[in-house]
Amino acid sequence: KNLGRDHRRTPNQPKQHSSKQEKMSTEKTVYSTRAHIFQIDPVTKKNWRQEAAQAAPVVFLHDAGRGSYRIVSMEGSKVLLNSSLAAGMGFTKTSPKFGQWTDVRAGTVFGLGFGSEADLGRFMTKFEEAVAEVKATKEARAAARAAASARSAATATAT
Repeated sequence: KNLGRDHRRTPNQPKQHSSKQEKMSTEKTVYSTRAHIFQIDPVTKKNWRQEAAQAAPVVFLHDAGRGSYRIVSMEGSKVLLNSSLAAGMGFTKTSPKFGQWTDVRAGTVFGLGFGSEADLGRFMTKFEEAVAEVKATKEARAAARAAASARSAATATAT
């Protein structure tokens, strides 16, 4: 199952982009923790399916050039979690050490069980900060496009 845009790389490998419109950029790890990873059962949409027997590393990857974040976890070569954060996503604390979020792009709900309330709190803070940054980047780019469009329209009208 292809969870990322580029099927030739694994989710924990940095994305590298090359196009005429954007500079080369790379994802960097900006936060790391350990947690038990769960995904909602795709058939029942009710029961949790544990992705690994033990807590696994969970990292936030940030691509500054694209203003994007992903949450990724791997166990060996197995992808346990690969979720691209989007503006409007929310993280819900459902118990003192467990939280979840819906990833509409992946069509699933992910859950993480932490070893302590403090670990959950730190993850939740990072999640909220990352989503806020993704939203701000999206809004800034939309404003820049609108301004460019207005300048283009004004130039066309003036000629």
